[in-house]
This record gives sequence, C-alpha cells and structure tokens, in this order.
Amino acid sequence: MGARAREAAGWAGQARRYLAGDPAVDLDADALRELVVALVTGMASDDERTLALELLRAATDEDLGAVFARGGGCWGCWRRACRPACAWSWMISWRTGSWAGGRGWPRAGSCRPASPRARSPRRWWIAPWRTWAWTGTGLDRDDEQGAAARGLIEAAIGQHSSQGLSDLFLGLPPVQQARATRWLTAVRVALHAHGTSPEVMATVDSTLMVLYGAAIDDVAGPDRLRLLTVRPPAGQAEALRRVLDPAPGVPGGPAEPFTGEGFRDQVAGAYRATIAGYIRDFVDGRRAEDRTPGRLHSMEQLGQMAALANQWADSVFGQMAARPPLQPDRDGVRGNIHDAWEDADERIRSLDAAGQRALAREALMRYLSYGNRVAEVMREYHAVPRFDPDGAPRNEEARVISEVIEALIGDEDDGTVAAVLDIHRGWPGRAQPLTNDIYIQVTREPEYRKDQQKQWRNQLTLVHENLHLLEDPQHRAYAFSLGDGSHAWNTLAEGQVSLWTEIVWASARSRFSDQDVRSVIEGEHARQKMLRRRMPRAADRRYPSMAEAVRLVDLVGDVRNLAAAYFLGDLEKITGPVGEAAAGGPAAPLTAGEVAALAGRLSVSPAAAPGPR
Repeated sequence: MGARAREAAGWAGQARRYLAGDPAVDLDADALRELVVALVTGMASDDERTLALELLRAATDEDLGAVFARGGGCWGCWRRACRPACAWSWMISWRTGSWAGGRGWPRAGSCRPASPRARSPRRWWIAPWRTWAWTGTGLDRDDEQGAAARGLIEAAIGQHSSQGLSDLFLGLPPVQQARATRWLTAVRVALHAHGTSPEVMATVDSTLMVLYGAAIDDVAGPDRLRLLTVRPPAGQAEALRRVLDPAPGVPGGPAEPFTGEGFRDQVAGAYRATIAGYIRDFVDGRRAEDRTPGRLHSMEQLGQMAALANQWADSVFGQMAARPPLQPDRDGVRGNIHDAWEDADERIRSLDAAGQRALAREALMRYLSYGNRVAEVMREYHAVPRFDPDGAPRNEEARVISEVIEALIGDEDDGTVAAVLDIHRGWPGRAQPLTNDIYIQVTREPEYRKDQQKQWRNQLTLVHENLHLLEDPQHRAYAFSLGDGSHAWNTLAEGQVSLWTEIVWASARSRFSDQDVRSVIEGEHARQKMLRRRMPRAADRRYPSMAEAVRLVDLVGDVRNLAAAYFLGDLEKITGPVGEAAAGGPAAPLTAGEVAALAGRLSVSPAAAPGPR
C-alpha cells in the first residue's frame, strides 16, 4: 500500500488522537493490536513505526500481553518491521527502563510494571470516563444540569489537595492520564466562566500545571513533538481564532456585542486610574534619587538568578529549543541581562518629544490586556478592539481607544507622557527575543522581608522573560499579525508564557526550600526564616489572558499543540490547515513570505513585559 493510500486509511491520525487522549478514539486490546500491525507492515514509514512504538509504550500491561501473545498477529510482523537498529534500541531501552522481564521479547505474562503504574484508586468522583463528565460534555451549560455537574465536581475537588489530585492523575496509564487532563482542562474552563471559589480554582490550576508539565516532559524532542501532536481540522479554524479573544458573555454562546454608550469616558477614566496605580506600584520609592549604591542588588546576583531560572525552564522545555547562555552586564562589558530602569532611562533620554510620545502611546496600548482597570472596562463593554499590524484601528472600539490615547498623550500640560515613561522605567521586567536580552529591576526594598519577597518575584519574572526568548519567530510574527496590543495578541504573546511560567514554577516548587536555591535568590536574607505563606505565587502575576490560553488547550485537546506552535513554529497545531483557512479570514495565519517580512519589521519592536496582577 502506497503512502497516499496509507494516509487515506487514517492509521497515523488514529494513533495520534488515541495517544492525545481523544475520547472519540477508544481502542481495546484487539483494536490496539490491529492498529500496531497496520502501522508497521507494508510500506510503513519511519514515522508510522515510531507511532507504533509510542502506542506500545502507552499500553497497559494487560494490553501488551494481548498484543504480543503468540498467534495474536503482532509477534512476527513486529520483529520484521523493526529491523532498524534505532527502533530496536529504543524498544529495548524502554522495556528495560520501565518493565520487568529483562531484554527478552515482550510476551504474555512478562509485561509487569517494574514500578507501580497503571493503577489508580477507584474513587467515585474521579472515574469520569464512566460518565458524561469524562469529555466535559454539559459542564459549560448555563442551566440546572450544568450547575449541578459543576457543583458536584467543585465539592469533590474541594476535599483534596492539589498534591493529592496530581498524584492520583499521574498514577493513571498514559492514555487515561491524557484523557483525565483533557477533562480537567474542560472543568477549569467551565469553572472560570461560571465562577468558583479561589481555593477550588487554585487546586485545579496547580494540578493542571503538573499534568501539563508531565505531558510535555514525556516528549523526546522537537521531532517527536511534531509527530505526536494532532493538527485540528479546517472546520475548527474560525473557533481557533475566536478563542483567543475574551470569553463570550454567555458560556458556550456567541460573543456579546460591543456596547459603546459611555465607553469613551470610561476608558479615559480607567487609563488615569491605572496610571495612578502603576505609579504607586512601580515608581514611588524607585526613582533616580532612590537608586543609591546600597539600594541596588548586584548584577552578579541577578546573573546567578537568571542561570537558575534557565535551569528550571530547561528541565521542562529544554528539549524544545535552545538559547545562548545568559550573562549580566558587568564592569563596562554588556551582557544580555540588564538593569531595566537604567536601560529604559537611557532610551527615554535619547528620544525627542515625538519619540517619547510614541513610546508612551505604545505602552498605553499594551495596558489594554494587562490586569488593570482598563482591561476591566474592555470586559464590561464587551469590547474586543482589533488593530492591524501597524496599529491602525479595525473596529469601532479600537477607534475610540486610539482617540482616547491620542488625547492623553497630546496634552503637554497634563503630565501623562511623563508619568507613563516613569512607569516604563520601573516596569518589573521585559524581554527582547530578537536580541536575547532580558531587563530586570535591581532596586532593593528597605525591609528585609519585603526584599525577600521582591527577589522571589524577580525570580518569577526571570523565568517568565527567559521563556519569551524561546518563542519561535514564526509564532511571534503570527501573534503580531493579530494586532499589536490586541487581546488575541496578548493571549499568544503573554497568556501562553504565563502558562509556561506556571508549569515551570510548579516543577521547581520542591526546590524552593533548598538552602543553595535560597542563597542565590535571597542573598544574605537566606539566613532568615523562609517566606512560606508569604512566598509569591505564580498565579498572582499571571496575565488575565492565560484564561484564553487554557481555552485554546481545551479546544485543541492537548497542551503540546501550543508547545509545538510556540517553541517550534508549527502554527497549524493551533490554527488548523493554513491552506484551507479562508483567505483574509480571522483564522488565516501568515504565509511564509508574510512571516519573514513581519519578523524583519519586528526586529525594532520592544518586547512585551509582564503586567501587574
């Protein structure tokens, strides 16, 4: 059978969907054996053989016993199909690492887990594969049945810690674990849309970050990530684009229309309130006169913290992308970790009045999707401003916002430009992926407890900005094509990075109490008591658009799709087939030529910075 006929048969697609936990693809032992045989016989490609190996790696001990039973159809064909030494080496390495029975060929009775696996406690509420809840069906319904389903799940989750839930899900066989992760993602989306207690949401989020990290860690490199992730069908293209915008007013329903009455005055007032709040948070106590030598952390310490952040990120995503080592500025030698205030001040001083207004305009545009009063007004008025890649408004709300911003920065006696530039100097951190630069604040807090907290927030910022450096240029260009400063842009540029940051933070949490880690982050304060309950949480500094990033995971079914797009530039894993997207439509990503052109233009664009939470 030729390659086209094999593709038409859909065996590879079926394997991918099964491994990704798609509940529509459920294979018993006989069906699994038939699929493995189909993938390794005839004119099988290397990718098909690899998928067969992945199916076996994910199988339970009972299924493996049935698959390799003599006379069952898989024994001889598998031995013939796996002639390449690399396939045999991979299989042997997997078997000796994960299963009892030594190097002998898999046989019935020898497929016993070498360590506890594939068994999970049978608890009434965590067996959703037996009920409607397994696929999330009905969770988003805005009626009594939906409310009852969510209430049942909330009550059950509230009885358990995130550690307990994580252990429970991680004890499932791989495919069941993938399905459980899909289900919990749907639960998260529904609870966020309808509201729940902060405690329940924190438990769900903490559990999901562990499960997402485990799913990504299970992939052996970029090629395997491309192979295992499922491209959404063309019919999902519009939904995949719309999900990047704020959630509709009625869960599961269409987006509510923009209500423009009073919008202009509310936006102007929200901008002024937000600027006043940012002055308190980022400017007061951090002005030029406050930057005396005793009030600054050393760049050497920031370099050590960045190296630690790099190590933590690499433990989860290191197989996906590489970046040059991070070195702080020191002794007149410029590295790629910089004093954010000093660098911003130097830039501002180099600009004329028109350049300073342009920088203030750019900052105010980005306030639209940060966690502030401006973003609240956007939600209250169901405003989804759309701008083209050059910043020109595409709809009514975008036009009003542009006019408000021009009025704010156009009044020379108002002081808005100066205030926004002061905020820019004091912004916690930012990254410039095109030059691999990270900018971080180095000011000390006068009281040691507050300085401990500030340094842990700096560590969290370094993880976040470090992950910006791993973004593939094609993904960056596609995000900007959705409108610089738009919510859709922010979902891809910051909401996703907030998700990656929380996955890394969850992975590193067990090391927070290590004295070596504390010494790097806290410096001389490491001799004091640990922060414990005062430890900054990643969730407190996430972008609100992380909610849309999780909705995107829910829609595509696998967090690894987002990883393939973000780290590898495999955009079709979050957009659907490019060639089949409607030309000029909301889901059509850029062509290769457009990506190259836009990436070149972005080389002079400043990187985004994490907003306050």
